[in-house]
Amino acid sequence: MRKRTLKYLSYFSIAVAIILGESCRKSPTDWNTSWTAPIGNGRITLEDILGNENLAVDEWGWYHLVLDTTISDFGWDDIVQIEDTTITKSYFMPFTLDVPPGVNIINQFQNESFLNTGSAALRKLYLKSGKLKYKLSNSINGQIQCTYELPTAFINGVPLQVNAVAYPGSASTPFVLEGELDLAGCQIDLSGPNGFSVNELKSHIVIQTDPNSNQDAQVNAGDQVKVEMELVDPVVSYAKGYFGMQTRTFDREIALLTGLKSGQAQFGGGFVQLDVANFIGMDAFFQLDSCRYFGVNGEQTDLVHPILGVNQTLSRATETSFGISPTHWLFDIGEANSNVIECVETLPNRMKMKAKATFNPFGNVNAYNDFIDTDHIVSVRMVTDIPLQMAFQEVVFESKIPLDFSDESVQQGRIKVRLTNAFPLQVEANVFVGGIAAIHQLGTVELPAAPLEAVTLAATPQSSSFEIQCNEWQMDELRQRRFLTVQWVLNTLDYPNLVGFRPGYYLDAVAVGSAEVNVMLGNE
Repeated sequence: MRKRTLKYLSYFSIAVAIILGESCRKSPTDWNTSWTAPIGNGRITLEDILGNENLAVDEWGWYHLVLDTTISDFGWDDIVQIEDTTITKSYFMPFTLDVPPGVNIINQFQNESFLNTGSAALRKLYLKSGKLKYKLSNSINGQIQCTYELPTAFINGVPLQVNAVAYPGSASTPFVLEGELDLAGCQIDLSGPNGFSVNELKSHIVIQTDPNSNQDAQVNAGDQVKVEMELVDPVVSYAKGYFGMQTRTFDREIALLTGLKSGQAQFGGGFVQLDVANFIGMDAFFQLDSCRYFGVNGEQTDLVHPILGVNQTLSRATETSFGISPTHWLFDIGEANSNVIECVETLPNRMKMKAKATFNPFGNVNAYNDFIDTDHIVSVRMVTDIPLQMAFQEVVFESKIPLDFSDESVQQGRIKVRLTNAFPLQVEANVFVGGIAAIHQLGTVELPAAPLEAVTLAATPQSSSFEIQCNEWQMDELRQRRFLTVQWVLNTLDYPNLVGFRPGYYLDAVAVGSAEVNVMLGNE
């Protein structure tokens, strides 16, 4: 038997050798080849460390940390609230008579009471959703038609109306008909004929023998027609009137720098701008009670500023032909009047804000002309702008490298990890199989800070590699977890001296698998 051993560096070379071997030789051939292939990689930028939505670049190309948070979902859309209400009206026949088709038995206008507005005195009410359920009960021995109308309530410009036909019934066994109307988009005028009343809702009910019937209705004295109206789950979209004096509180946590695990930082400056917008047609007192920052190392730091705990007057919004024009209260919080930089230097992963608002603190000074659009009530916007001239000390960030490999690609349990630093930071990288634990650690690499070009300030990447010989237990973990975790520890040179950051700085991690493959063709 003739045997030749060849070593090739790629699958392409192996394929060529197979083709040539099959075409030129009939004797068996055996190759033993070693090869490497990437099984995972990941790039980390400043956007990943601090959050992409939290960064902006100024006109000189430097990064700023911008924490722009708007809170509008205070849960205060219940300032005007309509309760579920059921009313029942019974109409008794005062006579005994055979009534031909199309004759009115009842024809009445009356004030309605099923709209329970609580303490609010309303002139207008628009509903976002809700149902008007009705039940018509007829004990007359004849077919009747009931028309129930709210002349000042409209859906798509058409008065709200219930039309129902009830078949003959009796005193012992009345005929019952049920149904419902969707009130989404319903607009109700509660101001009365003169336009100055409040909570005035009139209904018009007509009960007649069915004009389409071919028989007279046999009406007996004491026969009853009962109408039941039920307002279910009404949700207000807009209201106008007087809503009373009300106080609402707010307690909310806001996510900030959620990617960092620990460390210390120094910043060169910055500020916070607070913008409170009032979209309601009511005067208000707004009070910011506290802002507490929860640092990455577990410390809690309260913002200190003269505005905290003090009522700030917010004038009412105005209605224009273009919509609602809010009023604003603006205030700058900076190094000169607060400890905001100290708060941000804790690298907070969250902040808790507590506030409250008192509406109509001066009473009904707007003469029943308060208004509210429940989709736009009050918003609080906090914009924190910190130029990233900063210093890091033992700041820890973690990233995962998903792995895609077959058992053959790490057949010998060898993985080569190549790490690259293009940040002006000293970096220590600890590599783990799966999650972070001492037993999972594969190795550690230290990378020097990337030198910066004098004019463009572009970073010159610094790289280092190490090879991992995984034991059997680590290989099992690798097969199950299918990822590596890199724990990056970041330090600036000569802390607390500040360093600026620009787009184009990054960290890279590449994992490469290694294997020995034996290929034999032909027969011995």
